[in-house]
Amino acid sequence: NLSVVETIFDDMFADDMEMAKLRHLPGITDIINSFQSEVESASDLFLTAGLARDQQKQQEGQQFESAFRKLRVRYAGESVCMMENFGRTKKKAVKALMARPSVDLLDLEPLWETLRKLISALMDLEMRQVEQCEEIIGEYEAKYFELKQACLEGQQSFFRLIEEHENNFTRDLVQLMNE
Repeated sequence: NLSVVETIFDDMFADDMEMAKLRHLPGITDIINSFQSEVESASDLFLTAGLARDQQKQQEGQQFESAFRKLRVRYAGESVCMMENFGRTKKKAVKALMARPSVDLLDLEPLWETLRKLISALMDLEMRQVEQCEEIIGEYEAKYFELKQACLEGQQSFFRLIEEHENNFTRDLVQLMNE
């Protein structure tokens, strides 16, 4: 929506056939120049604010992606560590079992119990990750919504200001024509 501010003044007069006739009135140039100056000033303010908000959106997006990536890396690291620990435990257990003359099914129970604990711990880890991801997403959505609302309010303020300047221009133009 920022591109409209660059051409709004010219667009206002582009198809106005009456303005072509009114341009011959003495004093009209000053009124038009004043109106143009007001519109350009409002446009510059809107453009500056819009670019700042766009920059904020970009920063929020980058912060979100960074936080999300860090969270995933952290939990991936934790799960890999848990799996590596289980791998070492399993290796020791298998080595100890291989040293026995015979292995009974009950001899595998401690390893099965360790595996069940690992599965439970990995599921808990995943649930914590999901909860934290939802929290990060919620925070990002809230901030993005605030920025979006600020953009909409900025647009409304800009167009109200342009409308006010246009009303002043019309008033001055009518006053000039009446003189």
